[in-house]
Amino acid sequence: METRKIIKLGRSTLVVSLPKYWVKLNELKYGDEICIETQKNGALIVFPSRIKEEKKFKEIEVEVDPTEHGLLIRKVISCYLNGFSKVKLISKDVFRESQKELIRKLCWKLYIRILDANVKEITLQSLADLSSVELDASLRRMANVTLSMYENSLTALGNHDLKLAEAVVSLDDEVDNFCFLLLRLLRNIHHNFSLLDKKGLEFVNCFDYETVVDRLESIADNSVNISKCVLFLYKNRRKLSHQVIEDLISMGKEALNLCDMAVKNFFNKNLKTANNIIELKDVLREKLIHEMIIERIFRERDPIKVYASCSVKDSILRIAEAGAEIAEATINRIIGDFSFTPKN
Repeated sequence: METRKIIKLGRSTLVVSLPKYWVKLNELKYGDEICIETQKNGALIVFPSRIKEEKKFKEIEVEVDPTEHGLLIRKVISCYLNGFSKVKLISKDVFRESQKELIRKLCWKLYIRILDANVKEITLQSLADLSSVELDASLRRMANVTLSMYENSLTALGNHDLKLAEAVVSLDDEVDNFCFLLLRLLRNIHHNFSLLDKKGLEFVNCFDYETVVDRLESIADNSVNISKCVLFLYKNRRKLSHQVIEDLISMGKEALNLCDMAVKNFFNKNLKTANNIIELKDVLREKLIHEMIIERIFRERDPIKVYASCSVKDSILRIAEAGAEIAEATINRIIGDFSFTPKN
């Protein structure tokens, strides 16, 4: 960290000079405008009033081994999340067909396109304009899709509805789209003060938003797991007893209500409501691990039924815990805003 002395200019004006390397980095000159924003904790943020076009479009070259598959996926996702608009993948040999297929699937999931390609190089370009992404609106849409998936997974379980279960599984990619886009936005806000200003956020808010995005993605994953259990039971020609299904759906709806309250309250920012949600999770957890529920599941006496029932039960518990963690993020957000509010 660099420290600078405050200089007095005239009778009452106090001045701090700008670091030379920072001026050069941002290509500023005499007469250019800069933005100054006061944070709630008393800190000042200084950033150029305009972003150079060449700095908006970050590029990177990534070397790829012909045997890479999982690592290839992680490299591309990492480049995307770190804000690179153009990614050139360079193979040490030639791209395998399986690698090309992975890249095509990632393009759809990450809002990117293949700009140019040959046997040794593939250039990807992001289609997302982060400055136009509405954070709150996008988060609400992600929550709506996620909670709809969860509700439909419970319906599929109760009605043995295979088509609905398959539809829930297929929607997982939609949630992933939102997840990656919002995480890209939030990560880039850390490096782009003009985005921070435009979205009306404090740095500390980004961590709370990231928590909500991550927990919503977890709810979607567990909703998919419930739907896969429905498909698994059908494939093995099994049906759970009416009592077990009734118990699971009843507690599943309690978790759904908890998560719905948690998401809405993240925007409403009510401290007591957030705390009530966390306490509701504790009550639901006790129900899910109650001996009577476990006993009813094991009365099935069929390993396939027991496995599916326990898997659904665990997913419901994880979903309730995700809702409670969103409530915890809300409390952190409320207390953080309060603690940084200047006193009169």
